[in-house]
Amino acid sequence: MTLQMNYARAPFFKEDKGFFSDVYSREWPQLLPLLDETTGYLLNVMGLRPKLVRSSDPGITTTKSELVLDICRRIGAKAYLSGPLGRDYLDLGRFRDAGIEVEFYEYVHRPYHQAHGGFVSGLSMVDLLFNRAPQKGESLR
Repeated sequence: MTLQMNYARAPFFKEDKGFFSDVYSREWPQLLPLLDETTGYLLNVMGLRPKLVRSSDPGITTTKSELVLDICRRIGAKAYLSGPLGRDYLDLGRFRDAGIEVEFYEYVHRPYHQAHGGFVSGLSMVDLLFNRAPQKGESLR
């Protein structure tokens, strides 16, 4: 009901309303299946097909910087794009030794039309989905 109340007038709400109605009508005893369902849907809508790796996958038992490094190694990454807080915990020397370049990304939200007036930065992908119909393969950076 919260989505309905806040987004009923959003230009693209009707296109994805059915998915969210279905998701919220089911019981989710565990969070992971819900996250898989919603993340998969949003990635599909955006035309993205990334390789998803869980930190709980067998063979990954490290934490923090080593966890990220182990995942990068597992998928054969040559580079890792981190948010700005990665500077606080990533061991850049270990990444360098592993031949993995680390870049830091300072995300600036590109304004888009929102149904309730001026642009509010930092809202969810759901807000973007209901207010702006993403085109397959479109970059939203």
